Amino acid sequence: LPPWKERANYVIKGILQKSLAAVSILHENGLVHRSIGRDSVILSSVAMDKTEASSPYATVSSRSVVKLSNFGFAGLISESCNDESFRRRAKAFQIDVVEGLNTVESNAFAMAEDLHALGFVFLGVLLTSLAD
Repeated sequence: LPPWKERANYVIKGILQKSLAAVSILHENGLVHRSIGRDSVILSSVAMDKTEASSPYATVSSRSVVKLSNFGFAGLISESCNDESFRRRAKAFQIDVVEGLNTVESNAFAMAEDLHALGFVFLGVLLTSLAD
C-alpha cells in the first residue's frame, strides 16, 4: 500500500473536499438533499473507472470525481418550512420554524442537516479507507 500520508491526502482532497463542494453546489442552487448517506456519494475518476477511484492504491486526488445521487427526498431549501417533520427536528434544536414562513434560520438548519449527514459519511470513509 502507498504510505499513509499519501492515502490520507487522497481521502481528504479527493473525496471529502469534493463531496463538500458537491453539497455546496446544491445549496447555492437552493436545494437540499435531505438523505445523504454512504450510497449517496459516488466515486469515479476522470477516466470513468470506479475501480481506480476506490482503489487503496489511489493517491492522485486530481483524478478523482465525486458525484451525489439518491435525490428522492431532495427539495427546495425555501420549502423546508412547510415540512412538519423538518419543523419538529428544528424545534429539538430550539429553532422555531413557522409553516409557510421561510427564514434565514430555517434555511441554515436545512443546509446544516445535509452537512451533518455528510459528516457521518466522512467518518465512515476515514475509518475504512485509512485503516492499515
